[in-house]
Amino acid sequence: MRKNVAIAGGAAITAFLTYGFVDSGTHLAGPLSPFTYQGAFRCLILSIWCLAPSTGVEEFGRFIAHFVWFICPLAGFAFYTFSRRQKLGADIWKPLAIAAATALLSLGPAEPLPQALRAVAVFTLMLIPSFSFARHRAE
Repeated sequence: MRKNVAIAGGAAITAFLTYGFVDSGTHLAGPLSPFTYQGAFRCLILSIWCLAPSTGVEEFGRFIAHFVWFICPLAGFAFYTFSRRQKLGADIWKPLAIAAATALLSLGPAEPLPQALRAVAVFTLMLIPSFSFARHRAE
């Protein structure tokens, strides 16, 4: 049961973050309160823009897209790993490699829901090596 809750929580965090970043990124113009869903993610995007080494809007758009595709599945995977109290050790490179490889692929439309589903699929791919880690340690 605890494993299922960890997987569901990780998938929910991944989808929530991805949907928020993509939805707010496509509606970046206009005044929004930072206390709303879109406003909070808009503030995060603008904060990242201040720190990012980009100058133009298009360049930053590509940067933030790859950033979201990399960070959001990792956040869900981190939740899963910490909630399961699972130790990865030297095997951490496998989920990182999956997240990095999929972040380099720009697939699908720039709509929030398809991108959230894509991020959950990447999160699920990241779980496959972690199941084998736990199985080998148990033996």
